[in-house]
Parts: sequence; C-alpha cells; structure tokens
Amino acid sequence: MDFKTVSIDSFTLMGTSTKMKIENTNEGIANFWSEIVNNNALNQIHEIKTDGPHFDGRVVAVWQKSAGNDNEVIYSVGMEFHPGSSVYALEAITVPAKRWAIFKFVGKIPERMIEAKEEVFNAFIPNSNDLFSDSLYLEVYSNNDKKSNYYPFELWIALD
Repeated sequence: MDFKTVSIDSFTLMGTSTKMKIENTNEGIANFWSEIVNNNALNQIHEIKTDGPHFDGRVVAVWQKSAGNDNEVIYSVGMEFHPGSSVYALEAITVPAKRWAIFKFVGKIPERMIEAKEEVFNAFIPNSNDLFSDSLYLEVYSNNDKKSNYYPFELWIALD
C-alpha cells in the first residue's frame, strides 16, 4: 500500500464534534454523520467552504483520543476556516502540527471507508516499520458524489 508523507503546522477547522467510547466508534461515527445531516450542521459546515492550503474545500473528519481518557475518542467534522466567514454555531477544532501519512482510496461511502480503515489499521500498519500514531487520524472527503463507486477520499494517519 503506497502513501506519501507531509508535515503540516497546526491548523483550525470549523465544525462540530462528539465524544464516544472507543469500542463504539463504527456505530457512533455513522450515527454522528446522520445527526449532522439531519440537523443541518453539515450544510452550515459547507457554507464556510474555502480553498484552504491543506484540503482545498474538502470536508475533514478528525478522530482523536480524548485527553486523559484512552477509552474515549472525540470525532469532529469540519472545514478549514477562512477568517471573516460566518460560522453560525460551529466550534473551532484545532489539529496539532504533525507529520502525516496520506493514503488515497476510491469507492462508495460509507462502505469503502470502513474497508479502507480495515486495510490501513489492521493490515498495513501492524506490518509497517513506520511509527504511526494510534491517537489521531483524519478522513478527507472530496466534493464528489459519495454514492459513486469512484468517489475519491483520503485517510491521513499521524506519524509519531
């Protein structure tokens, strides 16, 4: 499995977050996406869309372990913030400076995202000599049709 690495300074997303138990992340993430679609939060996130330096207007989901509680994660969905944009009731989500391994995938969401995570976390990383973080990763979504069998997306895994 090929990937490239990049180093990025800390950046800020504007969006919304939820906490969940680590063992419930698959179901919790699916429920959170349904919630933000139904309560209009995802539309509000799209309204602040910018062609920021890192993600070019793509939606970013951040998965990170909760500080002080290794059994809990914070899952956030947002976009790079453009100063002066209206942010409604969205929160600022700061992602620390890191080196990232970027894995590119294609396929229908959410099915292909689940498979991609299995490939990266359960097959590739355990057999890799690189030191990947188990406490932070990003899901980077394109602006294409998520139901398409050719939908492009990325997983960004923090390197320790």
